[in-house]
Amino acid sequence: MRNPIKALMAWDERRWRNQGIEKWERRRIEGKWMFVLKFGLLWGILMIVGLTLIEYLFDGRIKFEMLWLKGLLYPGVGLVVGLFTWREGERKYQKHLES
Repeated sequence: MRNPIKALMAWDERRWRNQGIEKWERRRIEGKWMFVLKFGLLWGILMIVGLTLIEYLFDGRIKFEMLWLKGLLYPGVGLVVGLFTWREGERKYQKHLES
């Protein structure tokens, strides 16, 4: 039986080789901080909307008193996630340039 983690890593490697390099080069033109800002805000907004929707589906109501906290917390965490995503993208890009 094939290891699913290795299969996923092989798929990601093929995907990066086929499409990722061109996409990453376009993202690099905009710059690191613009990428982090866009990614972080998008991630934060999606988390706020998604978790508020889940909260509504399970509780039947939206806790508006927690919405301001989500509005501060998730975009901030999104910026950190954006930094890690940038670093990982750069690592893959440099790896493929060397090979």
